[in-house]
Amino acid sequence: MRYTRLGKHGPEVSVIGLGLWQFGQKAWGELSSTPREIVRAAVEHGITLFDTAEIYGNGLSEKLLGEALRAEGIPREEVVIATKLAGFNASGKERALKSLRASLKRLGTGYIDLYQIHWPPPKWCKLCEVLRGLEEAVDEGLIKYIGLSNFPVKDVEEARACLRKHDIVSVQFQYSLAYRAPENDLIPYLKREGIGVLAWSPLAKGALTGEVKGRNFARLTDPVYRRASRDTELLTTLKKIATDHGATPAQTALAWLVAKGAVPIPGARKVYHVLSNARAAEVTLSDAEVRTLDEVSVKYLGTYSGFSPLGRNVPCVIQMLILRIIWI
Repeated sequence: MRYTRLGKHGPEVSVIGLGLWQFGQKAWGELSSTPREIVRAAVEHGITLFDTAEIYGNGLSEKLLGEALRAEGIPREEVVIATKLAGFNASGKERALKSLRASLKRLGTGYIDLYQIHWPPPKWCKLCEVLRGLEEAVDEGLIKYIGLSNFPVKDVEEARACLRKHDIVSVQFQYSLAYRAPENDLIPYLKREGIGVLAWSPLAKGALTGEVKGRNFARLTDPVYRRASRDTELLTTLKKIATDHGATPAQTALAWLVAKGAVPIPGARKVYHVLSNARAAEVTLSDAEVRTLDEVSVKYLGTYSGFSPLGRNVPCVIQMLILRIIWI
């Protein structure tokens, strides 16, 4: 495994992380390995970054991660726990801090390394009040770093303008060979500002592996997955470059993100996925190979607008109901 700093001022993390949306999440179906087996395999193969959220399984993902780390006897300081505050709970300082305390309890830890706002709250909510509350939590040692997730540039700038003592260290968003829209303005902005990039759905929910067998709710409702799974040109190119490296298409797709300066956080429903993803850190693509993959995926640049299904005009209670009905 290789390691990198998340932005200029963030924590040191493995170049491949582990996303835990699948833990306790009905949209993905049942896990093939237990959470404890998956977490153990990740740590054994050098993965230090674990990304979860309070809405994943309505808190179950956080709980399962904490239980797995304790059951395996993994020292707290050896891992970086990143979790996320739901946008509908980022409506005010007290509500946000209540969510933070609940996450700490479920995780069974005294602090969270990276606490991210999962998506922008409605525009009439007190975002500055929330962020200054998170600054206080940093000062109290409850969190170490503040991050954002699914924020377009204008909202990142708004959030940063709220902060007085601490800056945003990273922004997490959908990014893969099959979804490159953030490259148009968000990624250049983050690079200029020294803010780290976390890439969720780095394999387009498995489409970039070229060998997806299951069709679950999470995949069937994702247009990025549907397009990529039918893109013969992209999948053929991925396979060819992967073969030249003795790697898999999935490992090559993750290596492309690492080459772009992002930290991908692929999920895993079984131990095999963890082992495969960790080995992506050993794949180093040449500049020419990166350009080839850029060219074959240029059609996916598009326009990035953040977490559009939960836009800033949707009231918190409606957001919460939508998520609980559809995929929590």
